[in-house]
Order: sequence, then C-alpha cells, then structure tokens
Amino acid sequence: MKKVSIISPVFENVNRISETVTGLIEFFKDKYEFEVFYYHSIDLPENLMTDARFIYTKVDKNISHDDCVLDGFEKASGNCVIVADLNNVEYKDYLLKLLVEWESKAQIVFVKRDKKSFNFWQKIGNFFAEIGRKIGNMFLGFAGLSKKFGAENSFQLFASNVVELIKQFPEKNYYLRNFDCWVDFRVSVIYTKSKLSVKRRQKKSTGSLWGFIVSTLLFGGLLTAIILTNKLITEANRSMFFIVGTGLLVVFGLFGIFNLYRYVIYRMTNLKSQKK
Repeated sequence: MKKVSIISPVFENVNRISETVTGLIEFFKDKYEFEVFYYHSIDLPENLMTDARFIYTKVDKNISHDDCVLDGFEKASGNCVIVADLNNVEYKDYLLKLLVEWESKAQIVFVKRDKKSFNFWQKIGNFFAEIGRKIGNMFLGFAGLSKKFGAENSFQLFASNVVELIKQFPEKNYYLRNFDCWVDFRVSVIYTKSKLSVKRRQKKSTGSLWGFIVSTLLFGGLLTAIILTNKLITEANRSMFFIVGTGLLVVFGLFGIFNLYRYVIYRMTNLKSQKK
C-alpha cells in the first residue's frame, strides 16, 4: 500500500487538530498508509488522541512556514509529500484532488486560485509586482544565489523523487523557483475560486517613502555624474563606463519603483503581491 506524508504547520491554530486527526484517519482508511507532521507553537489540546502516525513538533513562535516544510521533508517517508493547510474546512476535498492527480502520474501538483479581474490601480500594482519578481529571479539566477524554499500555496504535493531532489540541493537555504514550469517533472495545477492563504510568519519589506526618495536622488545624481564626466573618459574605457553606469541606473531605478509601488499603490488598493 502506498504511503502519503502530510506536513501541516498550524502554529497557534491548534483547536482543530483533534477534528482533523479523526478526519484523516477516516479519509485514508483502507486506501493509503499515512503520516502527518503537525508544527505548533503553543500547547496542544488536552485529551488529544495518541496515534503514532501523527507527529507533533513544537516550534518557536518566530519560525517560518518554510522552515517547517523543510524539516518535514527531512522526516517524511511517504511515496508523496503533501504540504497542507489542515485548518481549511475543505482540506479533504483538496487532498483528494491532489492524490487523484498524483495517481494520474503527476509528480508536482499544487492548488492555485483562479485569477480575478482587477481595477485600474490593482492592474498597475500587479504589473510592477510581476516585473519585480521576474527581475529578482533573473538576478538571483545570474548570481547563483539562493533563497528559502517557497511553500507558497496552501496545498502542494511532491512525489518522493522530487522531495529527494530538493533535499540534495547544495545551498544552505533551498530555493525552488517556478516549479510549475519544471520540464523534468510532470506538473499539474488545480484551480479553485476559494481563498487560499498561508501565514508565512516572515517579515515582508513594505517599502518606504524614504526609500523612494533616496533611490531617486541616487538615480538623478548618478545620471548627472555620467553626463558631466562623459568627456573625461577615454575612448577605450567609454564602453565599460556606460555599461557600469547603466547597470547602476537600472538598479536604483528599480529600487525606486519597488518602494513607490509598496508605499503608494500597495496602500491605495490593499493589494498583496501575488507570488508564484
């Protein structure tokens, strides 16, 4: 019988654990072997059912959702690993859909919310957010840098071979970008109209007016310096001068746009940047 591993960071939301324990036992009965890794930051409810298939790990209140997922990857022994928001009242429906896709030979399955229509300001916000994300990914790829693994959706499934690959990444902090586009694996996307959210428990940069002002001044100062010193540069060094100068202008300009987006548009629309 195949085995399913579930990782569920619940943190302080422990009130539904008893209900989900019972529900998962019934859900998997005679279908799969399973194990569930709960990560909680406060004490568990009293009289919680004792079952070796449910592993409870108490974590510091400041630990991130991604850190819990990575720890679960190290401990999981299933044929597939599911990152699940078990606090979602429809968790059984999502688990069933993930497993159906997996049984149909998909190796990565995730739930994605259907895109909805946006007003004018929200479209502008999304435009800048998407540009910033793509440019950030491009520079990270060029520099060979890594970021933390992004378990960004409420429900994701990874076949065991995908999990093993992630665990073998040489970086200290794993970075899995665009796994919905991995050509080496069969990927399936499940769309839903329901709201999906994960408390990531990580500080997010919200930008600032000062950041915009400083980056704008730097941009203007550098542009002025390039214009004034252009004639002082020899012909042989002029190409490199312009390449370096243009690169710095792009960096300062993008930083200014980022802070402007976060400070003005973000606050006007209460828009949360949509991540992949």
